[in-house]
Amino acid sequence: MVIGWFASERRERRRKVRLDRKHLEPRARRFLKIYLNADETRKAEFYQAVQEASEQCRPSGSSLPPLELEDAQVAEATSSASDANRLGAE
Repeated sequence: MVIGWFASERRERRRKVRLDRKHLEPRARRFLKIYLNADETRKAEFYQAVQEASEQCRPSGSSLPPLELEDAQVAEATSSASDANRLGAE
């Protein structure tokens, strides 16, 4: 039973990483294209969005993420922050 639980957890992490890789790059490209076309006054909004996303990716109580975070955890945190910022921007 325990082995099956770990296997399903690993599958779920791999699925999240796969989805993140599929969707993160197009979102990042779109964000950067819009940023490059924005006027100087609007670029401040982009700086704020990046700062907020960066803060959400850090574990609470730490200024830097620990080195032992797995790729899946980083991908999940990045995806969650991206979704939160995307919803706020729309």
